[in-house]
Amino acid sequence: MKNKILIVDDQYDIRQLLSGILSDEGYHPITVESGEKAIEAIDAQNPHVVLLDVWLANPRFDGVYFLDLIKKRMQTCLSL
Repeated sequence: MKNKILIVDDQYDIRQLLSGILSDEGYHPITVESGEKAIEAIDAQNPHVVLLDVWLANPRFDGVYFLDLIKKRMQTCLSL
């Protein structure tokens, strides 16, 4: 089973770049553009690692806030 990596970034080009690199290295990338969609992806996909842009565009649901949610929801998931 490939390790699933959730990429959370509001910039499409960054998501695509990271997704391509990780796919080439044998990982299963999952990409989303917002914290709200990341929560849905975590519940549905249970990723092993989360790559998070802490400067997400939504001021009400920025990356730092989302990082706190990850820590509470997923004790075994790594956040970078």
